[in-house]
Amino acid sequence: LWREREREREDRPIDTKKQRKRKNETMAPRFLVRGAGTEGASCCVASTGGKFTSLRKSQAAALSSSSTSSSKRVIGLCQSRRRRSSSAREERRAGTTTAAVTVESEERKKEEQELESGPESVYVCGATGRTGLRVVKELAKAGLQVKCGCRSAQKFEETFSSFVSGGGDDGEGENKLGDISFEALDLESQETLKSGVSGADVVVCCLGAPEDEFNFENPKRIDGDGTIALIDEAVRSGGVKHFVLVTSLGTGRFGWPASVLNLFFNVLYHKRRAEEHLINSGLNYTIVRPGGMEKPTDEYYKENKMVVKEENTQFGGQVSRLQVSWCVKDAVMNPSSSSNKILEVVTDKIKTDKSKGKEKKKEEGENGIFNVISSLLFGKESEEKEGEKEGEKTSDFEAYDLSVANQISKIRSLGNPTLEGTPAWYSSQYAYKPTKIDTFMKVMSFRGSAPEAINGRLAMLAVVALLGEEHVNGHGITQQITDQYLSVAMIFGSVIFASLVPLVKEVEISHAELGPFKAFSEKLNGRLAMLGFSYFWFTESFSSSKDDKTKLAIDTVGQTASTALDAIKHVDVKSAGILTAVLLSLLAVSAGATFSSFKLFGAEREE
Repeated sequence: LWREREREREDRPIDTKKQRKRKNETMAPRFLVRGAGTEGASCCVASTGGKFTSLRKSQAAALSSSSTSSSKRVIGLCQSRRRRSSSAREERRAGTTTAAVTVESEERKKEEQELESGPESVYVCGATGRTGLRVVKELAKAGLQVKCGCRSAQKFEETFSSFVSGGGDDGEGENKLGDISFEALDLESQETLKSGVSGADVVVCCLGAPEDEFNFENPKRIDGDGTIALIDEAVRSGGVKHFVLVTSLGTGRFGWPASVLNLFFNVLYHKRRAEEHLINSGLNYTIVRPGGMEKPTDEYYKENKMVVKEENTQFGGQVSRLQVSWCVKDAVMNPSSSSNKILEVVTDKIKTDKSKGKEKKKEEGENGIFNVISSLLFGKESEEKEGEKEGEKTSDFEAYDLSVANQISKIRSLGNPTLEGTPAWYSSQYAYKPTKIDTFMKVMSFRGSAPEAINGRLAMLAVVALLGEEHVNGHGITQQITDQYLSVAMIFGSVIFASLVPLVKEVEISHAELGPFKAFSEKLNGRLAMLGFSYFWFTESFSSSKDDKTKLAIDTVGQTASTALDAIKHVDVKSAGILTAVLLSLLAVSAGATFSSFKLFGAEREE
């Protein structure tokens, strides 16, 4: 407002000397000090021209000493008011922030004390499954009271009777497995869920749609709605401190080969629904995403060590169900280091000591003649030695730390999005969620991946179909399209639809890499196919042979191949050397531009 008034006053015509004198007096230097006015601070000076000039405090002080006494009083008054107002604001802020910090710190201390105290009772939902029974066994060994959620008491007795009655591992039975009890489970009955959750410190969910039942509704009913109902009941109980959910790789982001499971009636989608519901429920959670568990047996850990990774980093790998139960046990027993984390569990091959193998081979080579003679003379002794060798092979396993608690503690915590003021809460509240139209326009833009991917895939199919049809029937491009326009349109539509759906769902082409099928290879082949198809279309449309017949693409390919073979046969050493040098230089330049840590063009200077 002050600036606007001064500008309006400047625009008015000055008729007399008296008015000009008044204006000069009103436009005397006035200092608007920023901050508390410490030494070296800058301030703004309003000059007689109506412009602001930034000056240091020393310059402002020198200027103020030469100005009138009234301007000095104005400066001191502004500084004193600024000091008083800033100190008052700081005191108010300090009071409110300290009060908020103390409340938050007390709440966090309570949560940490509850987590550090450790659980006493656990409710395992899906306890009779192949993963659930191993989880129950490991938790019972740790001395916890385990309630097993099962559909029938008969199934519970068949599964755990040997463990509870004294026939467990190594014959220790009841003393080793602790307290195991049966709890009826019906995902559609709130009473059974309430009974199972009540009194439990931790809930472990190992639910999964049975693979032997061909039912479209099972993934939605069990992995989705059933798990969500269990989470809601755990929230309503008020006594559950920790919820551990076992899902699968590929639920967070698309990636091969884990996402193949989604062909099983969209099971990964429903598992992701349960994960998101758990994250937003307010419970302390741990989500375990294991790799493939079908092939590995319980002896798998002897040659493959369990590895725990961050979310959305693993899309392939195997792990045994026994190893998954160890991971769940470590998460349950260490809630302070496993809460609010997503764990992706796979295995790495254990590296064997090659030097020991070489020494054994040397010893076998040195004693080879002796072994042959002893086998001829003493058959029994040779059989005993063979038995010793087989025993050595089975006992090659070297013991290592089976616990993954240290790896779990290194995984980044995602936080609780229901706690107001936390980074997770701000991320959930103010996260950018584009609409479907925004995503579609982004994918179909020039910078998007859809146009080149779709055109490249269509071009690859077109080139193969074109050459095959011309080789068999001798029909050109135009005749092929006119004769089979319906099938061509169906292929076009299916390729476009199959390419757009994952891209609109924010799945990148690089996420679908599997073995030799790489995104770079597809892009390169697609570009070559687009160039080749355009060339074939041009040659067939605007060129003809001596007999006034259309020059087909298959003829062009044959002529190009024969010309290339003739050139290779008659190439000399000098030409080959020049061509090799050019290719090597191009490879060196491209490799340097790809792997260099600096920008060749448009590099910004870093301060």
